Amino acid sequence: MIDSLYIDGTFWYKKIQDYPGLTTKYSLKSLTSLGFRLIYDQFYSHATSSLELDNIKIQCNQNSILCVGGGLVNSEILELVSCANCHSILTPTELNKPVFVGSAYWYRTPSISFGFSPVYFIYQFSADYTDFQNPLRLSWHLNGGGGWRLGSLLSLDSKEVLQEHIKHNKTLCQMLSSYSNSNQTNWHLYLPLVLFAYRTSQQSSTEETPFSLLYGREPRLGDMDNFNLGYEPSQFIQNLHEKWLEARTKIIEKAEINKKYYDKKYKLPAPIFKANEEVRIKQPQTKINLKKKLRNDLWSKPYKIIDVVSNQNLVVDYNGKPKVININNAKKKEPNRNCFENIRNFPTKTRSGRISIPRFNQQNL
Repeated sequence: MIDSLYIDGTFWYKKIQDYPGLTTKYSLKSLTSLGFRLIYDQFYSHATSSLELDNIKIQCNQNSILCVGGGLVNSEILELVSCANCHSILTPTELNKPVFVGSAYWYRTPSISFGFSPVYFIYQFSADYTDFQNPLRLSWHLNGGGGWRLGSLLSLDSKEVLQEHIKHNKTLCQMLSSYSNSNQTNWHLYLPLVLFAYRTSQQSSTEETPFSLLYGREPRLGDMDNFNLGYEPSQFIQNLHEKWLEARTKIIEKAEINKKYYDKKYKLPAPIFKANEEVRIKQPQTKINLKKKLRNDLWSKPYKIIDVVSNQNLVVDYNGKPKVININNAKKKEPNRNCFENIRNFPTKTRSGRISIPRFNQQNL
């Protein structure tokens, strides 16, 4: 359930010098056993303000320790937490210039964001937009936008992004099911290949590949590549930041488009089945010790409809015997498709300037 993934942000307070540094998967009981008390507890959708941080700072003396972290609602584990001197970490900082306190680099830029990072380099495009895969970065908006980042979980103030995160896992499972054997014993052999294919495929939401958004370039594939990036490192960083901003804008635009398609989908009338049409039947049963998400046989082979007995039930020719099927467990057979792919037989220049040369052409197949 998506609702169970809502993120909670917390502040924990203590006066003595016995506390954890920057860490993940830290128990709340460990904090309370060390003498910390909870002074701030809000959903990530809550818009943290500078006034709230000032009120927390008032409760601290010069030697007080403040722990900042976040985790799943109703969980006893903080997914990420860091502790340091309260007054130091709540002192305002300049844009993109964090200060090292305790075990992390902290920043509190008025009207921009608050958080910490394991390294000095941050990019405060409101919240910290640096190194999306890093599990040790926390960033909250201070401009009315709510919380934004907990480690590698991003845009936590947006329910649409949480749904995309779940969809990512579903896509990988669908890809793996195409290669996994019937006993699902070899899926792990294809996982690195599937991950590489996913990361180097253009995403419809950003119109970029995940690889290029993380590294600023497409992957290098040995003798198929031109290794010259075409610009200096400083220009490389600037181009990468520009890509992030463009991707964020496109994600917001695609979310609106997807909402319209979703609304249209559930306003469509139920499909109409006719005799002699072919349908596939849902097969919900999963064999013992197998995972449903890795199955590639959720729908059966096509069966011919003998009769439509009502608006809810069909009779199909099921291996020579009539069988009644509810329409919710049936779908029309997809039309025949030509699966031949026209493989490139000439060099192609990618958007990043790389020259990709195919190793085979159609005559070699």
